[in-house]
Amino acid sequence: MEKQRYFISGMTGLVGTELYKKLSKNNYIIGCSRKKPSWWNNKDHFIEVNFLNDDIDFCSNHIDESTTVIHLLNVIKNGAEIDKKISKSLFEISKAKAAKRFIYTSSIRVYGDNFGTVDENTAPVPGVNDAYGQAKLDTENALRDSNNSNTQLIICRLGSVFSEKTKNKIPRKLRRFGRLIHLGENTHLISVANVVSAIDHILSRNFDKSTYLYNITQEEDDNNNYIYLGDALTDCGVSKNSYIPSSIGKKIRHRFFKMRGTSHTGPFVKVVEQNLLSDGFTYEASLLQSLRQINCRRNGAP
Repeated sequence: MEKQRYFISGMTGLVGTELYKKLSKNNYIIGCSRKKPSWWNNKDHFIEVNFLNDDIDFCSNHIDESTTVIHLLNVIKNGAEIDKKISKSLFEISKAKAAKRFIYTSSIRVYGDNFGTVDENTAPVPGVNDAYGQAKLDTENALRDSNNSNTQLIICRLGSVFSEKTKNKIPRKLRRFGRLIHLGENTHLISVANVVSAIDHILSRNFDKSTYLYNITQEEDDNNNYIYLGDALTDCGVSKNSYIPSSIGKKIRHRFFKMRGTSHTGPFVKVVEQNLLSDGFTYEASLLQSLRQINCRRNGAP
């Protein structure tokens, strides 16, 4: 397989760290972050940069027509407009240098106010009070609107990514009222290993369109149910079938979460990874398998 060249921003984040392990074996990586990590392999090039303060025009010195740019950096907490400006500037540089591809990592929180089952063909509606989801969608649209070159734009909407470092996301067994409120609720969880596996698959594809969209989720098999997962992590014999509420029940709970002002993707939205499924892609591990690996280690099991 031909060696590829990747320019990756946000290199030391949760996804960036795992993606480097995957891609660095047979490719050349140019990584960007504020500080060079101790695990970095010096066969690759690392750039210490603060995208908030530094002039990012320097990136043009490291991007050419053989480069795929993977933009993982997320600075929305510093302001939606700042994040959009950085993303758009890096995309403009990539186009000017005729880069092969530009991959932007968005979020399924753009579906925050949708309801029911959605996929890449569904018009996203961010939650009214979710500045993060709205900012991600605004950046997606800004990149789409400016995409008039040979540089391919691929937008990846990620689910709620977890790893050993985010054990607080692991579902817990609920009791009584908690089970009633959360009946039918999706966690939108996906392991960082499966995210990286999906991105690696996308990188191997040849597309015939200038812009392409992927939901990187793990919800098609209906096993992303909070109560099911919480029970299954303590009782291997639990059945998921008893945790599917009526459509009326889902709507009532959906309204409750909207009134509560939840800032995440609607808990009663099922975000399907339709384009990955159409590719024939399968994840390396089920969601429950991924959670069990972490949960067992957390509890001291072998």
